[in-house]
Amino acid sequence: MIRTLATASPEHRVGRVLIKLAEDAAALPFRVPVRRQDIAEMASLTTETTIRVIRRFAEKQLLRIEHGKVFMDSLEPLQRFLRD
Repeated sequence: MIRTLATASPEHRVGRVLIKLAEDAAALPFRVPVRRQDIAEMASLTTETTIRVIRRFAEKQLLRIEHGKVFMDSLEPLQRFLRD
């Protein structure tokens, strides 16, 4: 985790945090239970950067945003994106 934070792009940092949260919940579809500010703190990023990354993920259909809440229907698209 420390290596990821030290070298990874903001997309990888936020993606890893979201995957970890979803894996801990173990049920999909998954509603991310924390605020974007909390995700930013976990990824050692600013809230603004985190918001931009999450919005880009939604545009790429890696997750969805409904009424300001972040949902993940499957981990596979985000995991695939992080591997590429």
